[in-house]
Amino acid sequence: MTDALFYDARRRLVFCALFGLHALFMAYTLDRWDAAFSLPWLQAISYSTSLLLELMGVTVSLGAVPGDYAILSMNHVVFHVTRECTGVYALGLYVAAVLSYPATLGQRFAALAWCLQTFFGYSIARLVLLDVIAAVAPDWTGFLNIYLLVIVTAGFLLWLWATWVNHLPDDSRP
Repeated sequence: MTDALFYDARRRLVFCALFGLHALFMAYTLDRWDAAFSLPWLQAISYSTSLLLELMGVTVSLGAVPGDYAILSMNHVVFHVTRECTGVYALGLYVAAVLSYPATLGQRFAALAWCLQTFFGYSIARLVLLDVIAAVAPDWTGFLNIYLLVIVTAGFLLWLWATWVNHLPDDSRP
């Protein structure tokens, strides 16, 4: 990791300003072009989760409200899978952090490719975990979904970003 970013006030200010601008751009993009970005992500995660639950022996019915959210219906619970459930907005902040950090274009593409695959798997595991909790301890489902897993999701993306930054060679930064 480059020490210059953390010890140079000007570089910190530039990173923070770029992060703010990229975060605004990502929020606008994800909202404006929802059908192109957020909905396919939501549908892919919902479909993959239903397949994994079926493999685990859970009977799942997958439905949707077109343009809004997916519905995962199991014997013991019905999930309305929204964009927030799939972490698409948190993923937008990760993209903003990657675009703001001083790295080469190839390094940024690698960070995005690695994160998308890893976070896709995480999002599926998150929904499967919620289903297991709903079957075993249904009273805990709301707490886990609304509070604990939101914090875990943010921490997971922060860990992905920090891991990427720590693996960048110092001499390859622009």
